[in-house]
Amino acid sequence: VINKYKLKNIASSFTGGVGWLSIERKFLEELRKEARKSVNLIKKMCEENNIPCNTAIREGFPHEEIIRYVNQNDDIILVVMGASGKDYVHRKILGGVTEKVVQEVSRKLPCPVVVTPSSDKVPNIRLDF
Repeated sequence: VINKYKLKNIASSFTGGVGWLSIERKFLEELRKEARKSVNLIKKMCEENNIPCNTAIREGFPHEEIIRYVNQNDDIILVVMGASGKDYVHRKILGGVTEKVVQEVSRKLPCPVVVTPSSDKVPNIRLDF
């Protein structure tokens, strides 16, 4: 999910708010390129391991887009997200995407959310449904 809120703040910090729209467009295109690279890499890894994988790139507030995407796709049975690596104070001021998604699960998501550690190493996990 390309976070529009952060994008606008980054562009404004470079221009003082004047002319941020053209800077925002450039940042947005770069973010889209990076998102496509990341999504393609994940899809390739899944395909190499015979894991069914659908990908999508969304723009907006991450927690809202994740919830909206899951609600729009009936075939999603599980959401897996990385835990935030932010410190306690930063999380409490800004809130974390994972935290917001987990808070909304009982009200808005039709499937469970699994939160994994934010580390480079994740143990092999097998889920049987």
